[in-house]
Amino acid sequence: MSHASVMQLQTLSAMVQEQYQNYLPKKLAYLGIGPGNGLEHMHPEITDTIYGLDINQEFLAVCKQRFASKFKDLILVPIDLNVGYYTEDRVNLIIANLVLEFVDYERFAMQLDLLAFSGTVASIIFQVKNSAGVVSNSGVTALQVLSGFSQEVSEETLEKSMTKKLFSIVKRQELMLLDGKVFVRVDYVKE
Repeated sequence: MSHASVMQLQTLSAMVQEQYQNYLPKKLAYLGIGPGNGLEHMHPEITDTIYGLDINQEFLAVCKQRFASKFKDLILVPIDLNVGYYTEDRVNLIIANLVLEFVDYERFAMQLDLLAFSGTVASIIFQVKNSAGVVSNSGVTALQVLSGFSQEVSEETLEKSMTKKLFSIVKRQELMLLDGKVFVRVDYVKE
């Protein structure tokens, strides 16, 4: 994702910074936190608690190594959102970037609902492939195996699932990537 021909990692980091700065949450849930891309833009004097959820325990270990000393409460949770839900707390902001491609819509909306109270914002980024493949042509062929595990995101299906859980859209934007993909950001607020 960080290859010069793709620049997805850098682009996503900048988008996480914007998601964060738009809402400056006291408590944050970051679904698909991976190794912590974007946490460098967050401020411990503003955000007391960060819940980082990811299926990949190795990524969570890297995230802990990189950011545990920066945040008082960085709680990293290994979880497969297609199997379980995280229900320990509710937060002001949910960031869920490039997760919906791997999680059932109804389960995804249910997880967001379980983390939200009235006024919580769920900021979601997903990719639209256009003519590009799921995995970008970075020359790293080992990444091509990921293309069999993702679904094309339907914005209409996402909106239906979110509306059922009383979330409404407050912001939408698109960003074209160098490889022809488009990152779509949609922010929802819980009623």
